[in-house]
Amino acid sequence: MKINKILSSLIITVSLLGANEKDLPALIEIALNNNIDIHVAKTNIEAKSAGVDYATSGYLPQVSLQGELAQYGIESNTLQGNSGVTTTTASIDQLLYDFGGISNNIRAANSAYDASLKQLDSTTNLVIRSVKRAYYLILNKNQLINVSREAVKIDELQLKQANEYFKAGVKTRIDVTNAKLQLSNSKLDLIKAEFELESANTSLITILGIKIEKSFSVKKDDFDISKLVNSIIPMKKSSNELIELGLANRAEVAFYKANIDYFQSEVKSIKSEFFPKILLNTSYSERNTDILSLDDRQASAGVYVKWDIFSGFSSEAKVKESLSKLTESKINLKGIELKITEEIIDGIIGVKKSEDSTKMQLLSVDLATQNLSLSQQRYKAGLGDMVELNDAKLEYTKSKANLVNTYYGYLDSVANLEYVIGKR
Repeated sequence: MKINKILSSLIITVSLLGANEKDLPALIEIALNNNIDIHVAKTNIEAKSAGVDYATSGYLPQVSLQGELAQYGIESNTLQGNSGVTTTTASIDQLLYDFGGISNNIRAANSAYDASLKQLDSTTNLVIRSVKRAYYLILNKNQLINVSREAVKIDELQLKQANEYFKAGVKTRIDVTNAKLQLSNSKLDLIKAEFELESANTSLITILGIKIEKSFSVKKDDFDISKLVNSIIPMKKSSNELIELGLANRAEVAFYKANIDYFQSEVKSIKSEFFPKILLNTSYSERNTDILSLDDRQASAGVYVKWDIFSGFSSEAKVKESLSKLTESKINLKGIELKITEEIIDGIIGVKKSEDSTKMQLLSVDLATQNLSLSQQRYKAGLGDMVELNDAKLEYTKSKANLVNTYYGYLDSVANLEYVIGKR
């Protein structure tokens, strides 16, 4: 007993225990604020937002200022000697028209930004799914601990009865030894269940993205598992409704659509390189020297055309590359739609299977409970032996543990269906 108390204390110390119990919504909120993958996705959004600003800057005037401080050596028919020269030049270039180059760059940047937003949505949905799975696993392990504790109590009672019957000369010592063995095994199973709960808590911490010292406790389902099972509400929506909902809500679909828009705009932007650019240029320069006759001021303004006639086929290569990526994105969109449809169908099957399995398992628990009660009565009446009683107890705890696993498997399948249809 002392060893069990020490192990229990160790588990309590290491596990997520604290003054405040956190339910599922609170855990999801913590994950959304701390999860590493979400932080990475948000950083990507900032980068894509900067890309939009960069693309938009192409419409703004380009202002340059140049200064010169030099010493010139001058030899001519009229002048000879050295002269200090100070020159200041200011120039402004304003793009007037580039056959859609910058406008398509902006559209591509906005599409990339939209794609990053959808990537964040996808990451967020996946994190929420992971939190739910970890949360239900903790509840599952906690309920299995309750089953193990119940098994210990049953074995303690059987050992007590075996001792009394042995002292009364009704039963042999082998019953006492057998009862002690069963009690020892049940206590070992309880210790294993407690360590499994600790492992589940550690997994949740990793998903939440918080440090160990920020400890807290997860709010448990302390109700009897049979009552929890009876609260299950059957799924009502049809498969077609859920598939339609999933294709409309899943961020992955919107992500690939944004990618398609991006590459379409990129192709148009690159094709604009085959055409000239029309710009407005205004400049002013002032030169001061030691020789007054060389001082001058110049101002100019005009429209000019810049046309890169040949660029080593780089533009053609970039067009081919972008068209290839555009085709790939369209294929990926079809692929993700098929994958989502498959996931939704599998999710529906999983929920229905879990519903039916839980109901059947509840019936198994009822039958195992009756069987255990009858075996205990037969043992008391001297009609049954310890082997029969142990078998009945084993079937009872096994069926109850299966009910726990099946019920939380049902909750996990519901969470999975919510994820595949894009519901948070």
